Amino acid sequence: MNDLEQQLSELESELAEATREHALLNARIMGLRAHRDALQQILDQQAVSEHVERDETPLTAMSKSAAIVAVLRAAVAPMTIREIVAALQEAGRLSENYNGVSVYLQTLLSEGRVRRPERGHYVVEQGQ
Repeated sequence: MNDLEQQLSELESELAEATREHALLNARIMGLRAHRDALQQILDQQAVSEHVERDETPLTAMSKSAAIVAVLRAAVAPMTIREIVAALQEAGRLSENYNGVSVYLQTLLSEGRVRRPERGHYVVEQGQ
């Protein structure tokens, strides 16, 4: 094997090792992002729960639409339907589900009580 072939072989070995390290780093980054997102979601749900608990009327005593608006009003960021359902269930409305909340959100959207700033995310309309 001549000198150029030896250099090429060594370079290919280094490239293979670097590619493996890159894949490991990407996996680590994805794991860290998932962990961060999970922690943020927990913090957001706790903030909603704490705010809802401070209100005088418990969510269990409200109509479904009023409870959804109360959860969104307490949110620190736009919420997905799954997050709204989780907040409602955490507040004691155990029978709430994705489909039911989705239907009510459509009504609240058409009434102008909530808005959808981006696909799949909802916020309470100002003044609600």
